[in-house]
Amino acid sequence: MVFAVLFLRSAVPRFFFPAEHGMVQGILKKEDYTTAAGLNQLVMSLFMLFGNGLGVLA
Repeated sequence: MVFAVLFLRSAVPRFFFPAEHGMVQGILKKEDYTTAAGLNQLVMSLFMLFGNGLGVLA
């Protein structure tokens, strides 16, 4: 059971991230790709920073 959960937990993002990037390319103009990528990286970094901090406190 543990291996199945770990497999699903690692497999789902492998399909989600390419789909998300394809959707962004369909919505945004080519000039906005770099801004969107920068904002996406900023948000992910903030989530990692504060998420790890909350984990340490917990």
